[in-house]
Amino acid sequence: QTRNLGWLCEKAIVKIVSEQVDSRFRNQKAVVERVLCDDCHSAEVRILPGSKQSVATPKTSLDNSKIIIRDSEVQTVIPSPGKKVVVVQGLYRNCTGVLLAVVPELNTMRVQLDNGIECDIGYSECCKLYEA
Repeated sequence: QTRNLGWLCEKAIVKIVSEQVDSRFRNQKAVVERVLCDDCHSAEVRILPGSKQSVATPKTSLDNSKIIIRDSEVQTVIPSPGKKVVVVQGLYRNCTGVLLAVVPELNTMRVQLDNGIECDIGYSECCKLYEA
């Protein structure tokens, strides 16, 4: 049943990668502010201040812009060890925790969830958590 669910979760930081999205927003990082449908495939995101922007675009012109995206148009953002994460897929979906280590040879991350459980989670199953 959960396999058909998209992976977008509120407060997850994502990177916009699709060629289908306006080029001004491509390669920008954004925070998911609101998931728009029950299947979690679409969301309203807000461009984060300080995201990489093209030289032709003034630095502040895109900050805090809001757009609608689909989960297929973005990818997860992996934080540095010690930073907060949210699990976006699998058994611990919507759980938050701290990234302990990245294990590149296995394409996984070691995460300690807020409930105390330590687990290995795939790169695409976990995102950096937005903290205001």
